[in-house]
Amino acid sequence: MKRIQSYWRGAEMELLDIVDEKGNPTGETVPREVAHREGIRHRTAHVWIFRRRGGVVQILLQKRSDNKDSDPGCYDISSAGHILRGVIIFLPRCGS
Repeated sequence: MKRIQSYWRGAEMELLDIVDEKGNPTGETVPREVAHREGIRHRTAHVWIFRRRGGVVQILLQKRSDNKDSDPGCYDISSAGHILRGVIIFLPRCGS
């Protein structure tokens, strides 16, 4: 898949699809920074890693870099990221 690059003031920016309440793209896009600042709904992917130790279920977390622009130095889920504009997602339906 070809990656679509967008630039603003010489810097590359992530463009995200705006989605409705059901996660369907509306046909509009927004820069990541604007989506976060204005609370605009967009798609992300998250990976949670669990393990069982001594009969106890543990959730494994990571500590975010101090250089991150959002929540630097905080603990976060195992892995996450934004789904960039134009990416089509195919998810299997449960029970099918």
